[in-house]
Amino acid sequence: MSCRSEMEQLGISDYVKPFWQCFDRFFNFPWQKGNLIFMALALAIFVVFVPVPDAKEMVTPFEFIYRIIIWILYPSFIVAYFSAVAVKASDGSSEPPEIMKVWSNGGFSLLFKALVVISVFSMGLALIKMVIGPTAGLILTFIGAIFFPASIMLLFMEREISAAVNPGRILSVIQSIGWPYAFLWGLVMMLISGPEILYSLPEHIYQSRIYPLLFLMVNIYFGLVLFHMLGYVAFQYHFELGITLPNERIESLNAPRAPQKAVLIESELLIMDGNYESALKLLENFLQKQPRHEKVQQKLFNLTMAVTKGDRQLAVAENYLFYLISMEQGFKVVASLRQLMHYHADLNFQHFIRCDELKKFLQKEQEMDLIEKLSS
Repeated sequence: MSCRSEMEQLGISDYVKPFWQCFDRFFNFPWQKGNLIFMALALAIFVVFVPVPDAKEMVTPFEFIYRIIIWILYPSFIVAYFSAVAVKASDGSSEPPEIMKVWSNGGFSLLFKALVVISVFSMGLALIKMVIGPTAGLILTFIGAIFFPASIMLLFMEREISAAVNPGRILSVIQSIGWPYAFLWGLVMMLISGPEILYSLPEHIYQSRIYPLLFLMVNIYFGLVLFHMLGYVAFQYHFELGITLPNERIESLNAPRAPQKAVLIESELLIMDGNYESALKLLENFLQKQPRHEKVQQKLFNLTMAVTKGDRQLAVAENYLFYLISMEQGFKVVASLRQLMHYHADLNFQHFIRCDELKKFLQKEQEMDLIEKLSS
């Protein structure tokens, strides 16, 4: 049986802190030790090896070739680190990557792939403007920019240009994330335009030799924030996006401080493999020892509704309902009852062992229409 549509709410996005509540994490990320070392290294390389373009300066053919090589290698180093940041964040880590390993993430090839993706977007939008005019073209440019964050996420997660420019894949990412994608797009646009704060500096700074260094540092700062955020979003929605967490990440979540998160992710991986019964057993065994974990209770209820039938559904539902009643969560009790009625059209109070307690709770919540349906 296919349960995908019924099981979409079972993903990690149900219990990981939403990205729009993590501004402190994103904007503080560049100040971690590893990132500060990277910024210092990038600044040192820039000062020592990277020539600043000057229209008035005459250069020899050798210097010209040297500059081309440097301006290819240097951005690829920056892009490689940004990529490593996104990949590590997509595993749920809040730590910066190791600088010595960034090239193993394909920084050089990713630079050209990123340029290809950006060129495809730019050329496509330019052609649209030529065909339909500047005003309508501006509107379509705005629409096209909406797809850009999803495209970049696909590029850095799958490392393939074909995935990053595939309209079907891009729309799939947007659909998987849902309405929060609009907020994500706004944040991405804000971070991309962040370096424009430099234009407000006094003119003497703008024309000084220190300006290129400021420009570099500000762009690296906002780049680190941006790619850490995109990686975190991929982690938050990794189930919906079809990204599997590495085993070492699962093991790290088995620490005593995070038993709930560990069992949720382990059960999710079983669900991804189609091992629904094993996932159910894992959740049930956990709740036998620690029954006061609401997210695990909720996941067991949702999974049971999606992949089982009959008395097993009713038993798990009753357990979950009375857990919610004990927590005085009337809204969730009503919502869960209506969800159960979707699978049991003939549901009534007689299906519950503790039917009188359930009826009294619904009376207290003044859910008279629900009481009437369950009394028939």
